[in-house]
Amino acid sequence: MGTMILRFRLVRNLLAGLACALALAGCGGGSGDSSTSGIATASKELLRGFADNGYYWNPAEPGTGFFVEVQGGRAVVTFYLYDGAGLPTWLSGDADIAYVSGANGTYRITGTLQRFTGGQSARSARPVAPTSTTAGLFSVTLQGGKAQVQLASRSFLAERFFAPAGGSATAGAPETGIYWNPAESGRGYTIEAGGGLATVGVFHYREDGQPTWNLVVVSPNTGAVPASGAFQAYRGGQAVSGPYKPAEAVPTQERFGVDFAASRCSGRLIFPDMPATRVERFGFVAGLRASPCTSEFRPAPQAESDFGATLDPPRTIQGSTSETGTVRSEFKVRLNGLPTDEAARALAVVVVDPDGLYQQQSMGVVTKSGFNLTFQATPLKAGAYRGQLQFHVCRDLACTRQAVGSPLVVPYEFVVGTGLRASAEVEFAFTPRNETLTVPVEFTLPARTKRFQLSSPNTRWTAPGWTHSGGVFQVPSVGEPQKLTVLVTRARFDEIGSTNLSYAAAAEAQGSEFGGEVVYSGMVQFVHKMVEDPLVLSPLDPVPGITKDDLQAARNRYLPGTFDAARFTRRFEVDGAGFQQPRTVVVDGGRACMADTSGVLECWSETTGKQLWSLQVRDLTGDSLDSFDLLGNRVHVGVRNGRYELDAATGARLATHPSSGGPIQATGTGIFALHGLSSTVARVDPQTGQAAWTTYVPAARSLPAVRPGLLVLEADGGLQNLDPQTGALRLPTKGPDAYATGNGPVLPDSSSAYVVGFSGLARYDLARNQLAWSAGVTTHRGVPVVADGVVYVTTDKAVEARSTTTGALIWSWPYVVNRISPNWSSVDIAVAGRYLILSDKTGTRAIDVITRTEAWFDPEPGLLTLSPNGLLYLRAEYGRVYVFNLR
Repeated sequence: MGTMILRFRLVRNLLAGLACALALAGCGGGSGDSSTSGIATASKELLRGFADNGYYWNPAEPGTGFFVEVQGGRAVVTFYLYDGAGLPTWLSGDADIAYVSGANGTYRITGTLQRFTGGQSARSARPVAPTSTTAGLFSVTLQGGKAQVQLASRSFLAERFFAPAGGSATAGAPETGIYWNPAESGRGYTIEAGGGLATVGVFHYREDGQPTWNLVVVSPNTGAVPASGAFQAYRGGQAVSGPYKPAEAVPTQERFGVDFAASRCSGRLIFPDMPATRVERFGFVAGLRASPCTSEFRPAPQAESDFGATLDPPRTIQGSTSETGTVRSEFKVRLNGLPTDEAARALAVVVVDPDGLYQQQSMGVVTKSGFNLTFQATPLKAGAYRGQLQFHVCRDLACTRQAVGSPLVVPYEFVVGTGLRASAEVEFAFTPRNETLTVPVEFTLPARTKRFQLSSPNTRWTAPGWTHSGGVFQVPSVGEPQKLTVLVTRARFDEIGSTNLSYAAAAEAQGSEFGGEVVYSGMVQFVHKMVEDPLVLSPLDPVPGITKDDLQAARNRYLPGTFDAARFTRRFEVDGAGFQQPRTVVVDGGRACMADTSGVLECWSETTGKQLWSLQVRDLTGDSLDSFDLLGNRVHVGVRNGRYELDAATGARLATHPSSGGPIQATGTGIFALHGLSSTVARVDPQTGQAAWTTYVPAARSLPAVRPGLLVLEADGGLQNLDPQTGALRLPTKGPDAYATGNGPVLPDSSSAYVVGFSGLARYDLARNQLAWSAGVTTHRGVPVVADGVVYVTTDKAVEARSTTTGALIWSWPYVVNRISPNWSSVDIAVAGRYLILSDKTGTRAIDVITRTEAWFDPEPGLLTLSPNGLLYLRAEYGRVYVFNLR
């Protein structure tokens, strides 16, 4: 049962900064003639559902903690801890306590801490008023006996030291709360009983005036002999900032007496070798010293009174509302029989509020004719409420003389329905296979909801079965809660800062004692996380007869064979989000590798999709990465002054070969390196690592394309053909210089080579050492792909399919160009069997070259690489790699 005491007089000469900000120091008394009324509280639980006054600590870090007490929407929090020298000290602050809307049973206290010095010590009988200085901000969030604390330079979790007591109180155990002696300004005490014991926190001052504290634990007494416990001090524990330090108890023989046998709200405390001091509960709301005791209210009968009180008009609270709704909070009291307004202001009103419908807030003008009681209504929890409010109008706080007609009774019987329920957090658990996810968000609308609205500008959502316009729903008002399911779709790489769904609703209340409607608002937060792919990867299905050299000659963009677009599926993903301008993927031997311009190199397994290793080339070689290639079980890494061989399975260094540096290309015929400054091409034996030959090629501009008995690269004046075994120059294949641009030739067979230059696509006849034809289209770009008598090449607007015999245009497919970054275009092509694979700004699609229709699509764009194991690699910007099964 909650009880509130309201006293109609203003105490003016309060000790500023102590009674209001600390509640552990003294206040002076006095009276005034102001018609404005102060309010004190006697409610044990002024916020509905808050029953967690008491001590808090972190069991994993004992030695420090805090005590909290709430009265009438106000809270005092006192921290006991240590200073930089390891001596015990304490800080205290008061602030409003707020109910956190939408968070079940959660309250938050945010305010400023004070540090007090110069007060009364344990060895002194002379009261001394301390002074205070600010000590930083604090915030405490409380829910169900748990707390999250934020100080200026420290944050920690805490929990109740004692479990909340149930049933009747232990005999001799004082009420939980803050205690003081009104005549001894400057000292205070926190007391909580539990488990048959009472813990007393003694907050006082050392002889030098610095704040200190002691803890006393006793078994409450029920007889005339006070209980006593060690007057325990501690040292060396955790300060307000810095790492945790365990405290140690200071050995002591001193005893501290505790006597609450006669009353649960007042008693005696006895310092070592000092006379007893009387203490009582401290009321810290609105500056009044009224006792907040809840267990000792015994009003006198009405017959002895010479004045009367009535409610005008009489009230009965009936109807219904939804959770967090409130009851009307103003009552008018009529008085009679009082001679003066001053006599009226000396009255006290005790409010018995069994269900905690109200928190006190303010009073109106008090005259001999009457006054208004105005409360702050408590947000109500769901449930059935039946009982009565009682307003005891008395001559004093103890209610020794009660008005005729008192208590004024307000019966109530009403129902609070379930409020708006919504997920506070929704998790999107992405795997490497899923690009987007759709997750349901459930809302339970209160009974008689008349409005509901959703808003999330950057999120796609639908609400099947519901009608809305611009996120505003038409909700039929019914007497029962309704379920509304919203399907939210998120892409894995959507901006995290935009992953919120805001909502608002309004539900009607019934009955004149309730407001017209209860309004709800909040936000559902979406959390993105990556989880292990629960699917087992399918076995690889290699394309028969395809070698490393075949793919190299086609620049890794052509796979012959039979493919079915209906079987194209995403296999796994490589998260290379940290890569800086990543390069194209290279594949061989069931492994794939990728590097970036910063020198990060990593490889992963095509079979499992797992990363095998990752390293920074500069850490390994002391030099920046120039190029790399993969051949069988080795990764060949070229840097400025050498070449390194790494184990493809582990990344371990196997061999080091000094060289002149430059880009390298690994083939079955050998390792070929191009050194642009000296215009030389070298072949390295892959078994011995020794240079087999080095040949000067005038104006060499690209890595060679290699086939058995054939090595061709771009050079000044056209293409240069070399003997791959000896390095001997053969007759060059002449052509316009504009065709030599450094992209490198494509060798679909031993007699022809295709090159795209600034003047467009050209085919060279290697058997006759001459230019076969030139398309003459200056917008041709990229690397061409040759398949089944057709050469595919991109322009600035479309993919063209041209005849390999004449270069004539056969057909084309338009695409959307997007220059994502200055060095990277989102357009690329490859061919797998009968499918032209095109990646542009809109995504990646497979086009059936026979029917010339789209057969498959994925929304991610990127640069393409084909694997002989029937896989497509799509390297997106920022390093992410998507891997697809094509068979």
